[in-house]
Amino acid sequence: MRAWGLGAKRELWTADTDALSLSAYTLLSRIGDAGWRQDTSRVALAYSHEGAGPLGWHVNLGHERDHRAGHGSTVWGLAGQYDGPAGLTPVLEAYGDDREPPWWNAGLRWRALPGRLQFDVAYGRQLSGSAPSLLTVGLKLSL
Repeated sequence: MRAWGLGAKRELWTADTDALSLSAYTLLSRIGDAGWRQDTSRVALAYSHEGAGPLGWHVNLGHERDHRAGHGSTVWGLAGQYDGPAGLTPVLEAYGDDREPPWWNAGLRWRALPGRLQFDVAYGRQLSGSAPSLLTVGLKLSL
């Protein structure tokens, strides 16, 4: 399966080291020779705290619609990050929904142009007997 995602994020409130934002995205996927189809759509509220030091954490709660399965679910996430040298940020997170076992994820972000261009790579596994895994590579461009 191949997939592409498109998302947007808007800050609703910010104060010193805290922020509340609204995010939305949609994921398009292609299986085999079939054409591209809308797979999932999500909207979520996220609260972020980035302290005076290099540590930060994020929590989010939202709703996701699985267009292929025809149902929706409540989604959640909790992440911690460390802003390291040279624009490198290791990230650990746990996330999931109300329909299946949660996932863990470990990743690395590189802020090539801080506030404008970011690259990331992450690997995660689901906490279940069959333990599916996921490798993602991403690009974030802020306009």
